[in-house]
Parts: sequence; C-alpha cells; structure tokens
Amino acid sequence: MKNSSQKTYLISSDIHGFFDEWMKALEEAGFDKENSNHILIVLGDIFDRGRQPLEIYKFLRNLPIERRILVRGNHEQLLKDLVNRGFAESHDYHNGTVDTIFQLNGYHSEKDFDHRYFKELTEKGLIYGTTEYQNFKKKWRNRRKNLMTNKTIVEILDWIDSNEWCNYYETGRYIFVHSYIPLRKFINFAKSEWNGYIVYDKPKEYREDWRDATDEEWDNAKWGCPWQYEEQGLNRTGKTIVCGHWHTSDFFNNLIYKNEKSKHLDVRVSNPIFKSDKYPGLIGLDACTAATLKVNVLILKESELWTWIPVKHVIIFEWKSVKIEKLRINTKIWIMIYTYSEAIRKFGTDYNLKQFLSCKKIYKIGDGVYSTESNPKSIEIFLKTHPNIIFTLESALYYLGISDEIPSKYVIVSDKDSTKYKEKNVIQYFCNDKRLLTLGVIKLSHNGITIPVYNKERMLVEVLRYKNKLPYDYYKEVIRYYRDHLYEIDFELVESYLKSFPKKDFIQRALRDEVL
Repeated sequence: MKNSSQKTYLISSDIHGFFDEWMKALEEAGFDKENSNHILIVLGDIFDRGRQPLEIYKFLRNLPIERRILVRGNHEQLLKDLVNRGFAESHDYHNGTVDTIFQLNGYHSEKDFDHRYFKELTEKGLIYGTTEYQNFKKKWRNRRKNLMTNKTIVEILDWIDSNEWCNYYETGRYIFVHSYIPLRKFINFAKSEWNGYIVYDKPKEYREDWRDATDEEWDNAKWGCPWQYEEQGLNRTGKTIVCGHWHTSDFFNNLIYKNEKSKHLDVRVSNPIFKSDKYPGLIGLDACTAATLKVNVLILKESELWTWIPVKHVIIFEWKSVKIEKLRINTKIWIMIYTYSEAIRKFGTDYNLKQFLSCKKIYKIGDGVYSTESNPKSIEIFLKTHPNIIFTLESALYYLGISDEIPSKYVIVSDKDSTKYKEKNVIQYFCNDKRLLTLGVIKLSHNGITIPVYNKERMLVEVLRYKNKLPYDYYKEVIRYYRDHLYEIDFELVESYLKSFPKKDFIQRALRDEVL
C-alpha cells in the first residue's frame, strides 16, 4: 500500500491474547505494517484468555512508538495486581490472568506447566520420599515461584507503567477510553422548601473535570458499563466516546433492540461494531473475541479524527427530586456496612439516619449495624461486627478450597486482648504472640468479599497442631488434599513457620509421617 499524506487510524480493543485473530482483522482492514501513515489505537485488555500474549507484546513493542497509541484497560491492571500481590485469587483464574503468567513464561497454561512436571517426574522414575525426589520437587516449586519475576514480565509491567500508555486519548471529535470516562457518584439529602426532605438520587453524574481524575478513579472507570451510561445521558463532553470492555451485542440488545427480542444478537456469535444515529455519543468495539474469535477494527481518517462536530447527546433518563415519603430507590450506588458510629459520621445526625432508614436508603440489619443493601451477605456482616479477626481451621480450609464442607460455625483466631465473642455460631481461639498471630495471613477474595485468612502453608501447620480438635474423617480428607497437591505447597515456607512454634518437633514429625 502506498503512503499517502493523510494518516489512517485503526482502532481495536479487548484483543485478550488472540494475536492471530487480531492480525487477520487488521489485514482485512487494510493495515500495512510498512506504511508510516497507518496508526494503531489499542483500547486496552491485550492479555488474558487467548494463548498469544507474548506475540501481541512483541508486535506492539516492535511497532514504532509514533505509530501506536495505547490506552490502559482493566486487564492490564489485573496483571499488575497479581504480580504485586504475589499470589493468585479466584478472579485471577476466572479472568485468565494466571494463564497469562504461564504463557509469558513459555507454557500454554497452568495445566501445561503441571503436565510437564508430572511427565518429567515419570520419565525420571524417581522414588517417592527419596532425596532425588525431594530435590526434583524443590526445583519445580522454585520454578513456579519465580514465574512472576521473570525478565519478560518485569519488562511488560515497566512498559505498562510507562508514558507509552495512557488513561484516555482525545481528539477534536473523539475520546478513546477502555470503558468510559470517570463519573461522579452523587447523593444529596437536603431540607426542602415545604418542610420535608428531598433525596436527589443519581447513581452517577457527569463530571466536568473528568480529565483531571486520579489514576485510581480511572481504574474504577475501566470497569463500568458504557451502554448504561450512554442510556442515562452521562456523556456531556460534546464528543463521541469510543470504547471496548463490554461486548457489543449488549449495546444492540439494550439500546436498539430492547423491545424486539427476535432481533437480539447472540454474544457467542455476533458482536459487530456498535454505531447508531440514535446514540451518536458512543461507539463500542469489544467483539467478545474469546467466544467469537473475531476482533473489531474501527477505521478513521485523520480528517475525521480531528474535525470537531458537536454531538447532541440523547438523555433517556431524567432523574428528579421527590418527596421522601414517596421515594422509591431504583439503583443501589454501592454496598457498604456501617456500625452506628460510622453511620452517624456518614449521615450527620441520628435524625438524618432515621430519615434514610425510613426511605430505605439504608437498612438496619442488626443491633447497631446498618447497610446500603437490604440483605447483604452474612460474611460481610460478620467481618464488620468482628474486626481484627483471622479465619482459621474449618473456615480457612473452606475459603481456601481445601475442603468443600461448609462449616456450621465461624472459626476465628484473634489477639489475646481482643473482645471475646459469645455467639453460638462462633468458635474463637486466642493467640498470645502477636507476631505468630499474623504469620502467613493473606487477604483472600471469596465471592467478591475480601477476607483475612491464613495461607495454605500456615494452615498445614494449624491442621497438624490441632489434629485432635478436628473430626477424624475431616482431618484425613484435609491431609489427603495436601498429599495430592504437594508440588503446590512451599515447604521451605512451612519450615520457616515452624521455627516460630513452641512444639515444632511434634509438628515436624507429623508432617514427615502423614504428609510427606
């Protein structure tokens, strides 16, 4: 393709590791790698789910910097969070970030890594329990541990944090983002002119200073639902927002074919570029590539990009103030749980709190406990009413996925000076040594809720310590789990924990006889 004086911009989003599919889409769109006037704009989420994240990384890095515009997505943040945290949580598996770590180290997936481990173990014919076997396990454990610090991953994270990436890219006519621009949460509770109270209820509102939003606010904006915000008329920029993040079939089904279900698009089959005269303020690109094996590419000429044409935005919802006695809350803004003192700090006075309760803006869910959700999860309430505790034994083993038996009681441990809880559904242990109390504590995401719990290595020590407090069959089930997952356990970490326990010889003997 011959070079022309006018640049051509090719925009795509949510490639998610599908390099071949992206290259095919770019080729069909007329992209020429040798043409200096062909510019790529990528709206984030280049990793996770597909098997070629390394190829995408190398392609973008080898493209001249002046020919690539990169906007961060939520999956770039997920990769950073996983590496910085040092261990995987449930959403890292669901979103494919764990497999991305393995793929960037030369494996197809985590299963491929495990397969190679067992294949080499079988080929070597090592005898269980021998020194050679232990050394082999240690080598593979260290290999797994070092995956997140390999040279390529360090380079990628430095690259994502560099000035090559941005939160948004703006031209005279368009704003390119991953999901949406930052919006302002809005609640106001004020006295009305007729001796009553009015609640102005908007789940979000347009903010004039969105360009000045913090990185944290931009990170939150990357998780939003673009078509819902467009439907609510929250784009007041006068420009068209071009985004990815949300598969476009939902844009069509909820904005265009809302009342025509026979025309609904199947997310697994069809997610074309969303453009509509009815909603001129939004263009959606996410093709749900993991399902469709397609990548959408929007083509814009330089003249289209910079020519400013005011966009008349359609406001579908009009949010109005209403008398508090007749108020109906349609949208939950966030879910929070407050103690009484926290609720007073939040709402100002006890009288205001009661007003919010009467209009069901907040709910009393227990003695001195309030929530913005009428029926929050019991674990959320428990964590609010039992601060500074750590889940252990049956509770921890369940949350860690070691046992699938749901405990009938919360089993917790706390500092010796902590409050003693007398509820019938609580088993509480006390620890005299504050350093020992926090040894091996992690923050684990369980059904979207972050809970404090001991890691698997510390729990192995706890199970052996409290063997007599656990039912025999349950204990054997847990020990069987550890035997079946030996290569996942960092026994050097276990040994380091044991040094802090007074009866370490007893625990070491049980570890050797029953687990190893």
